[in-house]
Amino acid sequence: MNENSPFDHQPDAELGALLRETLTAPDHAGFVRRVIAQLPAALARPSGWEILGTWARPGLAAAAVLLFLAGGWFGRLVSEPEPSAESAVAETLTGAVLASEDLPQYDVELVLLGEQ
Repeated sequence: MNENSPFDHQPDAELGALLRETLTAPDHAGFVRRVIAQLPAALARPSGWEILGTWARPGLAAAAVLLFLAGGWFGRLVSEPEPSAESAVAETLTGAVLASEDLPQYDVELVLLGEQ
């Protein structure tokens, strides 16, 4: 790295020496044996699909809860429309008719058909 800029594009001699020292195996066969010895431990770890599979059930439950809440919110928006001018007039007229004391009187006659 350069003292003036930590993002210098030139190779860093100090870092290169450390990497070569760490990654260069003096004994190639020994390096291969160590890598092969680590394979069972590496293969025993769960794969990416297995990890995602463990997230599936909680993720689906959270999505269902969010869908339920969004449906309730949307249902309230749809079921409570703003009153229109026509409905306001109808409510006013209905209230006026029900509030008056002179309600219309109807005579109802019950007629039985077929029985004498």
